[in-house]
Amino acid sequence: MRLQTKEQKNAEIQYRKKISLLIRNKSGLDEWMKFQCSILEKGIQYGLGSNLFNGKKILELGSEAGHLSLFVLNKFNPALIVASDMSDTLISTASFLYSSAGFKKMPYMCILDNIILPFKSESLDVVFSCNTLHHLPDLSITFREVKRVLKKCGIFFMMH
Repeated sequence: MRLQTKEQKNAEIQYRKKISLLIRNKSGLDEWMKFQCSILEKGIQYGLGSNLFNGKKILELGSEAGHLSLFVLNKFNPALIVASDMSDTLISTASFLYSSAGFKKMPYMCILDNIILPFKSESLDVVFSCNTLHHLPDLSITFREVKRVLKKCGIFFMMH
């Protein structure tokens, strides 16, 4: 089992803090978020099906600002959606921005490290991740945890 070194974890936290600053300053990040949402929407239309999220319990791994979870929550009708990231800075920034922007529905935001997911076994219908996997120190640990928390016919998908 290969875990992140202290230096790697600090570098990851610094990266997440930079993204948090970009979000607060809105310097070009809006277009990136729209692009990611459009790719997710096309993937749903052409391959995954529009019922993928309706009534489902969903986890987004490495959500950064949670914009994809916010998109899913307001476009579809999930029973539960959790946006997770390892950065408390990003999670607090996202929560502040979404509440100040007046969104009626917001995803649950939580800090997770992807090594031990705090969900019961076979409790989630969908887990997804976008542009996150290259930040993870040991994919086998993450995949094992995703498999554990997904229901028998659950779906894990990633965009990278």
